[in-house]
Parts: sequence; structure tokens; C-alpha cells
Amino acid sequence: MDFNLPPRRMRDLRNLMERFTLSSQLISKVNFIHVDLALTHITASTTHNYEQLEFLGDGVLRLIVAEFLLTHYPTAQVGELAAVRDILGSDRTLFRLAESYGIERFLLASESASGDQDGRKTRLAESFEAILGALYLS
Repeated sequence: MDFNLPPRRMRDLRNLMERFTLSSQLISKVNFIHVDLALTHITASTTHNYEQLEFLGDGVLRLIVAEFLLTHYPTAQVGELAAVRDILGSDRTLFRLAESYGIERFLLASESASGDQDGRKTRLAESFEAILGALYLS
């Protein structure tokens, strides 16, 4: 599934998947074209970027978190569960996760976007969601 990606980009993306502590068996099933797309900001390509994968990843994240919360806190009120789900899926939380995995190093963006510190948190949070979408499709 790694056709059309330069060898160096493939090595980088495999390295990122290893940071996610995916087993080599799971890594072999990853669609790296999707992962590459998940790490392509709209400023790098207006037609092939992470926006749709981010949309999917947001839904995947909400579902996973909802299932986890219902399983581990079966007697909690729905309002409480929704509040916790919103915190876990917030840009702030996703930014921290993206930072902990070093996603910024792999993100393709224009120089102006990369230098935009005000948009950094959002960019990284969105790319993290897009990676979740890419892994879901894999």
C-alpha cells in the first residue's frame, strides 16, 4: 500500500507508526497513502489534504471515547459523559497528543503555515484526527 510515496517519506511515516506503538503486523496493514494524506495541510495541497480524513477521525474518536466511557462508567449521567468526551476530543487534548508523538515533524505545510504559531495547536490537533481517520480506513 506504499506505492507512489518516495522512500524517505515512507521511512518517516513508518517511523511515526512505530511511535504509535503499532506492531509490525499492524504497520504492514496501514495504508500509507492515507497516512501521508492525513499529514498534508491544505496549504501544501488544496486538493489532496487532510480535511476529509480529519472529519472521519473526529467521528472515530468520538465513538471510541463514548464506548470507553460507557464501558468504564456505566452509571454516570449522560451529561457528565458528554462533558468528558468533549474534553478528551478537544483541540487542546489532541494538540498535546500530537505533540507527544512528534507529528509536527511529519506534517507537510507551506512555510507560512508552518511559521504560524497561532494556528499551530489547531493544525496539529486536526492532523492527529486525520491520522485516526487514516488508521480507521486501514
